[in-house]
Amino acid sequence: MTGAPWREAEVPEGVRVAVRALNTAAIDADELARAAERKRGGPALLQAAFDQQRSVFGGFEPTSVERDDDGLFVVHGSDAKGRPCVTRVRIAPEAPHAIRSQVTYVAAADGYTCRTAAAADYDACAGVEAATPTVAGEGRYFLARGAEFRAYIELLRITSIFERALATALLCAVGACSTPTARETVIAGAQRPPASGRSLTYPDLLPEQTVIPLVLHRDMPFVRVAIDRRDAGEFLVDTGTATNAIAEDVADRLGLAELTEAPLAGIHVQSTASVRKVAHLAIGGVDVAPDPIAVIDLDEVSRYTGISVAGIIGFPTLAQVPFAIDLHAATLTLYSPTRFAPPTVDATLLRVYRDQPYVSAICADGAEALLLLDTGASVPLVLWRPFVARVPDLVSPPKGWTTTFGAGGGTQVEASELRHLRLFGRDLDGIAVIVQAPPPTAWKHSRAAGIVGLPLLRDQRVTVDAASHRVWIERAGS
Repeated sequence: MTGAPWREAEVPEGVRVAVRALNTAAIDADELARAAERKRGGPALLQAAFDQQRSVFGGFEPTSVERDDDGLFVVHGSDAKGRPCVTRVRIAPEAPHAIRSQVTYVAAADGYTCRTAAAADYDACAGVEAATPTVAGEGRYFLARGAEFRAYIELLRITSIFERALATALLCAVGACSTPTARETVIAGAQRPPASGRSLTYPDLLPEQTVIPLVLHRDMPFVRVAIDRRDAGEFLVDTGTATNAIAEDVADRLGLAELTEAPLAGIHVQSTASVRKVAHLAIGGVDVAPDPIAVIDLDEVSRYTGISVAGIIGFPTLAQVPFAIDLHAATLTLYSPTRFAPPTVDATLLRVYRDQPYVSAICADGAEALLLLDTGASVPLVLWRPFVARVPDLVSPPKGWTTTFGAGGGTQVEASELRHLRLFGRDLDGIAVIVQAPPPTAWKHSRAAGIVGLPLLRDQRVTVDAASHRVWIERAGS
C-alpha cells in the first residue's frame, strides 16, 4: 500500500461518504444511494452501519490514507475520544465508486498488533465472545460482515482472555495467518463455518446444489424463513426488491430491536423504513448473513395473496450465489459458485442497478428495452410511460384503468396491449400490458422500460448468475 496525507478532494466519492458518515447523520440521500449501489440491502443497511459506528466512536478525524490496487482504502485518524482509529473502505472500481465493505476500529495498543484469524483460532475466539459484554461504557459493539469477506469487528474491552488482553478492536477475516507471538494476540472472533456447510456466508462450502421448496400463493413464490432461530413465517421471494424486509407485527413478535430509520431502495411505494437488528437468518434451512432488516407495510400484498405475508427476501440475498427459481416445480435452487454448471440454452445479459436485476428486450424498431426481472410483480409486463412515449408503436391505445399489486402495495395504472417485443428469445405479441409513471426508485437509464413479472415467468425456469451478469430462461420441465 502507498500512504499519503488525507485530502478529501483526492479520494473517490465512496471513501468520502464513509468518512463523513462517521461524523454526521446528514448525508445527502442521493449521495448515500450512490455509495450503497452494491451494498446488500441498499442505503438503509449502509445508513444503519454508519449510525452504529458513529454511536460508538462519536466522530472520526482523518489524518492519512493508504490505498492498494484492489479498491481498498485504509484511513488513519482519531475518534471523538482522541483514540487512534482506522476505517477501512473497499470500493467498486468504476464511478461512483460504491462501497463494497466498510469497518471502523480502534488501532491496536502499543505492543500489540492486529492479524487475521483462521480456523485454528475459532475455539479461542469463541471464548473471547463468551467473555465479552455486549454493552459497555463506550457504547455497544456490533457485527459487520462485508460482502467480500467473512468478517466482523468487536469494539469493547475483553476480560480474562489471552493474558489481560487490552481494549482494542480487530478486523477478523477468514484467511491464512501466522502463529501468535507473545506480543501478537487475537482478541476478536471469527465465525465457525456451519457443520452442514449450508451457508451463503461460506458459499464455497455449499453442496453442488441445494433445492428449497417454495409455496405458491396466487402464483407468487414464498419460502419459509427463520430469524434468530425462530420461525418467522412465509417470505415472498422477490427479485425486484433490493433489500430483505419484514412485516412490523412479525418483527415485534420476534422481539427485533430497532436500529434506525433509513431510506429504502427497491420498494416502489415507501421511501423510508424502520431497520431492525437480526442475529441469525435462514432460508429453507440455509444460513445467510444476518444483515439488519427493513420493516415495511405488507398489507396490500397480503390481501392479494390471501395469506399473512411475513416478509420479503430480496435479490441481493439470492444473488450471493447462482440460483434458479422454477415456479412450475415450486423450487428455489442455490448453487455452489465453484461447481455451478450453466444451463445449455443461450444466456441473456443481466444488468444490476442498485441491487436490482434488469434484462434486455428488443422492440419492433430495434430499440433496446431494459426490464426489471421481478418475481414480486403480479402482472406480465409493466412499461414506463416515458419509454412508451419514445417508442409509440410499442403498445395499443389505453383500454382503461386497473390496479396492480406487488411488494410495495397497490397502484392505479393504465391497461393496454403490447404490439410486439422480443424477450428471452420469444416474440411477445398481443399480451396485456400496464403503462404507468416510473416510481422514484426506478433506474433513470434512457432505455429503462419497465418490469417483467410473474405471468411471463410462470412456466419458465429462471437461472441467474449475478457474478457473470447472465440469466438463462428455460421452459420448465424441459
